[in-house]
Formats: sequence, C-alpha cells, structure tokens
Amino acid sequence: MGDQYIFMWRLVPGEKVSEAIVDAAVEFELDTGIKAEFAFIRRIPQGAEEFAVVKGITLVQAGWVPKGQVVISGMGLGFDTPKGFGYSATEVGLDVQSEMA
Repeated sequence: MGDQYIFMWRLVPGEKVSEAIVDAAVEFELDTGIKAEFAFIRRIPQGAEEFAVVKGITLVQAGWVPKGQVVISGMGLGFDTPKGFGYSATEVGLDVQSEMA
C-alpha cells in the first residue's frame, strides 16, 4: 500500500458540513492529486445519515476526529484511524478526557 494522506478542515461557525466537505475535498485533491473518497466527522449532523454521499464523498462518523473538524481522505483509507495521524493531544490542544466523552 502506498502513502495515505488526510486533510483536516476546520468548520467555521454556521458553515454547512456539506459545503465544508466539498471545499475540503477540492483542497485535498489539489494538494495530493488523489480523489477524495471519505469525509470523517466526530458526529453526524442532525438531518444527515452516516454513509451518505456528498458529491461522491462518503460521510463517516469517527470518534478520533477533533470537534469542529472534518477530515478528508482518499485511496481507500477506510474507517480506521489513519497512520500519520500522529499529533499528540497536547499538540492540537485537545482535552482528551472531555473530547472522548
């Protein structure tokens, strides 16, 4: 298996998740040259369903995604925490106890 890439996008208050997914996917594809396949989010927004497809990108709930972020991946990354998601909780400013609750 080759390199795996992820692209993390911070949601702006009031921004629609579907719009953020599309914008993040465009940036991911421009930066990596890889087609975006998955959008991971900590909690599925009200009114949406897990595994819904937005412009060809599958929405997946993933507890490892920090609050307020969408993570885009491609090339069949799948549903596990990706290799290379090696930031410590301290480096990204997470309170692990409250974030994992």
